[in-house]
Amino acid sequence: MNALSFSHAVHFVHDLEAVRTQLQHFGLKMETTEKESLPGTQSVITEFGLSHIQFLSITEKEAASKSFLGKEALQFLPVKQILGHLVIETSDLDGLRTQLLKKRT
Repeated sequence: MNALSFSHAVHFVHDLEAVRTQLQHFGLKMETTEKESLPGTQSVITEFGLSHIQFLSITEKEAASKSFLGKEALQFLPVKQILGHLVIETSDLDGLRTQLLKKRT
């Protein structure tokens, strides 16, 4: 079996400042990632060793709708705040694909 590891999660939220305040209350450090954010979005990251959680909110709907992640966030926000993505890494993508296709049949 290919080695899989957890990379990060993306959580769609309404208010990044509320998230920052709540997580800082528990002693977690948050890093703003404005220069890495997608158009029309804003995000902060909290790291756990080599993994992290990205909290993403929409700042401008039209701009956000031009990216895959922004479109997905717009499907849920502002109604629901949800865990949008879990990202898993592998060093052998072709081998993993082959194994998954075998299990599918």
